[in-house]
Amino acid sequence: MTPDDLNHETICQFLNDVGPAARELITLFVNETRTRLERMETIAAAADWPALVREAHTLRSSTGTYGLSGLSAIAGELEQSCRSNNAEEAIRQMQLIR
Repeated sequence: MTPDDLNHETICQFLNDVGPAARELITLFVNETRTRLERMETIAAAADWPALVREAHTLRSSTGTYGLSGLSAIAGELEQSCRSNNAEEAIRQMQLIR
């Protein structure tokens, strides 16, 4: 991850909005994201593109909320690849997410 992968304005706004709850929310986000990524690996291996669309959409949204713009963009591309049943591109994007 590089500094360009982060949206500093979004991060600052998030911290300002949630205040002292930030630590707990970030911990929850990290744990849920870890679980989601593991589930996405299983779904991708089964080539269940509709299920991967849903997971990629949620990943795109949640990472965007936390200012992880690079990961959010890749998740959005993965979502589109799955919608169009482009398995080769979806697998490539899953490798980028890893």
